[in-house]
Amino acid sequence: MHLSSSFRICGTVLSGNAASLIEAAVESGLEFCDQILLVDTGITDDTKQRFGTKVGGRGITSSLKWTNDFAAARNFAMQEAMRIDAQYAMTLDTDERVFIQHPNPREFLAEQFAKHPDVVVWMVRSKCGSYAKERFFKLPIPDRMKWSGRTHECFTGYNHRETAVLRDCYFDEVKKSPEQMQHKLERDLRILLEVTGAEPNNARWWYFLGQTYKALQQKEEAIQAYTKAVEIPNAWREQAACSAYCAATLAYELKDFDRSLAFCCSGLQRESAWPELFWLAGLNCFQLKLYADAITWSEASIAIGHYSGRKQGENRVLFRFSPGWFECPFEVLLFTYRRLGKSEDAERMKVLHQQAKQTRLDLQASRVGISESEAIPSVTTWYEPVPVLYASDSISTAKNVGTLDATQSVNGSRTTRLRLAILGCYRSGSSVLAGILEHLGIDMGAPYWGDYYEPQDLSEKLRIWWTEPHLIEAVSKPDRVRYLQEWIQTRENTSQPIGAKHPLLSMSPSDLVEAWGDNTKFIWTSRPPLKSIESLVKLGWWKEPELIQLELWYRTRRFLESREHLVIEFRETLADPAKQIDSLIEYLGINPTAEQIADAIQLVRRPGGG
Repeated sequence: MHLSSSFRICGTVLSGNAASLIEAAVESGLEFCDQILLVDTGITDDTKQRFGTKVGGRGITSSLKWTNDFAAARNFAMQEAMRIDAQYAMTLDTDERVFIQHPNPREFLAEQFAKHPDVVVWMVRSKCGSYAKERFFKLPIPDRMKWSGRTHECFTGYNHRETAVLRDCYFDEVKKSPEQMQHKLERDLRILLEVTGAEPNNARWWYFLGQTYKALQQKEEAIQAYTKAVEIPNAWREQAACSAYCAATLAYELKDFDRSLAFCCSGLQRESAWPELFWLAGLNCFQLKLYADAITWSEASIAIGHYSGRKQGENRVLFRFSPGWFECPFEVLLFTYRRLGKSEDAERMKVLHQQAKQTRLDLQASRVGISESEAIPSVTTWYEPVPVLYASDSISTAKNVGTLDATQSVNGSRTTRLRLAILGCYRSGSSVLAGILEHLGIDMGAPYWGDYYEPQDLSEKLRIWWTEPHLIEAVSKPDRVRYLQEWIQTRENTSQPIGAKHPLLSMSPSDLVEAWGDNTKFIWTSRPPLKSIESLVKLGWWKEPELIQLELWYRTRRFLESREHLVIEFRETLADPAKQIDSLIEYLGINPTAEQIADAIQLVRRPGGG
């Protein structure tokens, strides 16, 4: 339906070759835009033809020579929108989709724009709620305002009275493939190194340089870049605090808890409305055994947080780690009180943690109309202090169920053998899962270590590689990969698919990919961390079992964020083993007999099977 000309909105899209994306992108804007402008920055495929077919007479095309400068291209698009006398412009990338939760989006926008005539820049939050982008602009744009930055560009020149967050509106992004992500990161790194050299006192570029290094797994370089952003005297306070938080998370990952705590304090010096900085400071104190300080920091996080506190981070613009606003400080208190032997206080914190987490999930789901399982960031344990700071550029996470590729490449050779690994914590149901797979015809590496379906020879090596319970690396990666290659090759003397299970494999998943091939299948046997910790406590294997359990959980989650995998919930396996077995069969592409399936089900149902 053509929209009224009395209130004109022009959507602007920068595009190179994006034939597979352009139609879905512009469709999300057609409901409320009068016209959509496609800025051709070097299209050589049929993107323009698909665009024209989709938008019909409401489409306009302009051309601009690409110069590796996103700000210049966006400023050009804004000028073009003003040239056709639009009253508002909306910026949209080909991999973005905009959604307005209102029966009549056009009416909703008209109402919001009329109610706030002084607002020039309307921010729209991401679906995950972790950050916002400049999205709608009142035209004509004053001369003092413009896009700045060759990459990670931002709109500049406006004051706080001229901007607002558009409620009931959000955007989502098509996730990039690993190859697309690598290309983007390498491009951004080149540009940001040039820009930080030319503008060394601009904290924004140091922050994004840190983000780029972080995504490239260059943690020390990332920390140095974040530190530059924090130290610039007149930097935007929120930008400086965010940079400090990012540096603190990386130092925490490196288990440099003193350094991480120092970054938390630096960030709070720049801006105090950061519940996640207080929480992470408490977490570091817990790791340093400074229990009184852990309690103080956590209580401060709760006091300014969003569950029962003052909600001081509500108006922040930059990325936010929402579990740190809700449940995470309660979980630090839970483990701190448990360590101090205060069981009643620990149980009280356990209840509050669950309530706070559910409150967060309910708010996320109601805000953008998504289910609990889709609510992002989906962080399930306080041991993972890493926010979705690079959410807009996150590598594509494959679906949980896939089909078996008939061949794999390992060191240049090809094999038709299915190879799989079970990852997960101790006491998470991995033994019963390995037993199921053995009954379904998978060679799980017998002879086993005890009754755990863990290959005895591989188990002995893993315990040498990673000293328990602190999981200190004792053997180099090349040596680990070499052994894993030898191990798998010695077992490939039959036609059976081959698998392995051991909790310490969660410390070496990248070793498995290098040794067994990129098409190695991964199954995550999942159980709530608190449950698996409580189960391990009863066994009394280690004095502080939470250290090893949470590290294994963290490693597994981080690795599987960018890998195709299947999640098998321990509770669901016990409740309905047949359904979980169906999922395994579909994911692995195997064809067990009816007798094998019956035996696998019986394994779970027999006394002690769980």
